Amino acid sequence: MDLVFIFEVVLSLIAFMFAYDAIAGEREQGTLRLLLTHPLRRGHILIAKYISAMLCLLVPLLLSLLFALILLTTSPSFSLSIHDFLCLGGIILSSLAYLSVFYLIGMLISASTRSTSIALMLSMFVWGFLVIAYPNMILTAIETTPPAGTGLSTYNQIKQIWEEFDTERKQFLIDDKMPGEDWTFDIMGRGYSFRSSKDNLSALLYYNQLGLYYETLLDESQPQVPHAQNYYRFVGRRTLDIANKTWIVRKPALEVIYVQPATLETSWLKLSPVGIYDTATQAWAGTDIRGVRDFFDAARRYRQIVTDYFYDTDAFGSRQWFSADKGAADWTRLPQFSFQRNDVGVNAKRALPNLFLLLMINAVLFTITFLVFLKIEV
Repeated sequence: MDLVFIFEVVLSLIAFMFAYDAIAGEREQGTLRLLLTHPLRRGHILIAKYISAMLCLLVPLLLSLLFALILLTTSPSFSLSIHDFLCLGGIILSSLAYLSVFYLIGMLISASTRSTSIALMLSMFVWGFLVIAYPNMILTAIETTPPAGTGLSTYNQIKQIWEEFDTERKQFLIDDKMPGEDWTFDIMGRGYSFRSSKDNLSALLYYNQLGLYYETLLDESQPQVPHAQNYYRFVGRRTLDIANKTWIVRKPALEVIYVQPATLETSWLKLSPVGIYDTATQAWAGTDIRGVRDFFDAARRYRQIVTDYFYDTDAFGSRQWFSADKGAADWTRLPQFSFQRNDVGVNAKRALPNLFLLLMINAVLFTITFLVFLKIEV
């Protein structure tokens, strides 16, 4: 269970527990009639009940937040900035608006019934439908299976692209002045090179499994070095080109298979306060669909930076690609990836429409509850 789960499920149920007998209980016991014999306006009574209940709900909300902050601040893996605290403030504000919706729904039910047992039963039904039933119904009803043939068609296109590349690779070996189609070029050497922990260990392991990355090369292998350099220069660059082509094919398929169903589910879930609250808190935290896309866009920009670095340094044609006898590859110069999260302004811009929607629901519910409370007989 995370913090949002506590707010979304547990505290919303507590809000109903506070609200179901707020008016029906006093009508049933006769205290509401006694209260109205004093010079008090019904609107003032309703506002006082609302404020007192929200203050009571604020206590467990802040306690939950406090415990979460203690866990975060005492962990060496986390470092909270001002940006994080501002986003947490947005989540708290959205949580208050969300809990207020459930309290007002419970108060409306309480004002519309004379019996606390009936009010409790209706409150539990409404809570179960809004919090549990409806979200799961939407997730089940929305078709998440891609159109027939989408994945297979994309797979076949990508497979064809790589097969064409393999044909080009084999043709390059055939056209090379060195006879044969052996892409190892009979290069032999001694020892393996692992000079530092910063080496690209996975790449070195891959080439060592094939016997291609050596500490030193044998003298008889020196004439084959230019052929190997030309081959890797060709293959490395073409591999990047082919990867870009496959991305062009894969991107629309990913939109159809993953993004469109997720967007549709989010739209339908907004018919429930739970869906609106989820969308708002995800936007504040930067973990909504747009936030995830921001991360992947940053990863692709980094990929392009690394690719440009390889091109600029002619890394694919370097002797260091398969041997360390003329100096090992300096992986420390490789551009480092860093993801700068959106500032609180961007997150707020994405979250505020949902927060505004929650506040509008609050205003409508309070107005309806007020009108019902004015007309009831005590």
